[in-house]
Amino acid sequence: VQVSAENSCTATAIVVRGVEVSVSPPENSGAPENILTYKVTVKNMGNIADNYNLAASDDKGWIPRLTPSSLEVPPGENRTTTLLVTIPRNAAHSTRDNVTVTATSQRDNKVKDNASCIAHAVIDRRVEVSISPSYDNGVPGATLSYTVTVANRGNVADNYDLTVSDSAVPSWNPTVSPTFLLRIAAGGSGTATLSVTIPSDAGHGEEDNIRVVATSRENVGVSATASCEAEVWILVRPEVSI
Repeated sequence: VQVSAENSCTATAIVVRGVEVSVSPPENSGAPENILTYKVTVKNMGNIADNYNLAASDDKGWIPRLTPSSLEVPPGENRTTTLLVTIPRNAAHSTRDNVTVTATSQRDNKVKDNASCIAHAVIDRRVEVSISPSYDNGVPGATLSYTVTVANRGNVADNYDLTVSDSAVPSWNPTVSPTFLLRIAAGGSGTATLSVTIPSDAGHGEEDNIRVVATSRENVGVSATASCEAEVWILVRPEVSI
C-alpha cells in the first residue's frame, strides 16, 4: 500500500514604499540678486526601488527650483539634488522666505514627504571715500583739481549723493562733479572731480580744508567722509638793484 500526503502554502511578496526628505542647511542668507544653494537628500524608506518627483514651493514667490527635479533611489539608499533660491533684487533687508521641498513617488502619489528651509535676504550697505591728492597748492586765482573715489563696501549695488563743504571764511566755493554716482556695484567704485578755485585776493600760506561726503540714496544713515587741503602759494622773487 502506498501512503502519500501533500500540502501547500503561499508566499506573498509585500511591497513597502516610503520616502524621507531633508534639506541642508536649514537656513541660508545672502544679498538681493544672490543665488542661495541647498542640498536636498531623498531617502527611499521602502523595500523596492522607486522614482520620485520633486517640487519646491515657497511663501514669498521667489520661485525656487530643483536640479534635477526627479530621482531614482534604490531601497534603503539616498540620492541628492540641489535646491536653488534667487533672492529678488527688491527684497527688503531681513526678509525670510520659507521654502518647502516635496518628494512624491511616481508609482504611488500617496507616498510622499517634505522638508523646509529658510532663505534670508541680508542687505549690508557701507561706503568709503578717499581724495587724491590729499594736499595741493596754487597761486591766487588758480583752480586745483582732486579725484574723489567712492567705494561700495557693502553687499548690494548702491547710489550715492556727493556733497562738499570747506573751512575757509569766506568759503572758497569748492564744487564736485558729478554730484551723484549711480549703480555702484558691490565691491566696485566710482569717481568724481573736486575743483577748488583759490580766491584772487588770498594771501600766501592761507589754507582751506575741503570735505566731501558720500551718502547712500537708499539709506541716508549710510555715509562716509574724506578731506583734503588746498593752500595758497605765492613765489616772491627778491628784487636786486645795483
